[in-house]
Amino acid sequence: MVPVPIWGTGALTKKSINTGGSGCPIEDVERAEQERRSDFRRILQTDDYGILEEVYKNNDIRGIEQIGHLLHNLSVLEYENDENWCDIHPTLKNVLDV
Repeated sequence: MVPVPIWGTGALTKKSINTGGSGCPIEDVERAEQERRSDFRRILQTDDYGILEEVYKNNDIRGIEQIGHLLHNLSVLEYENDENWCDIHPTLKNVLDV
C-alpha cells in the first residue's frame, strides 16, 4: 500500500480502522477521489470554474464575495502560514485540467 493524503473522506478513515489501521488500498483512495470529484461537479455552477482557475493561479483569498460559497463547500481551502492564502481542493485539479 502507498501512503496518500485523505481529504476529508470518512469512508476511507473507516476502511483504515477496519483494516487495523494499516492504511487503505490505493483503489479505495482512487475511488474516494472520483466520488469527491463527482460531488464537486454536481454542486459547482458554471461561473465557479473561472473563479477556481483564478484561485489556483493566484492563491489569493481576497474577493470573499466571490469565493465565500466555494470556501463553504470546500472546493477552495484556506491555509494559514505567515499569511492567509487559499487554493483549490486537490481533487479539482483533474476537473479543471490545471
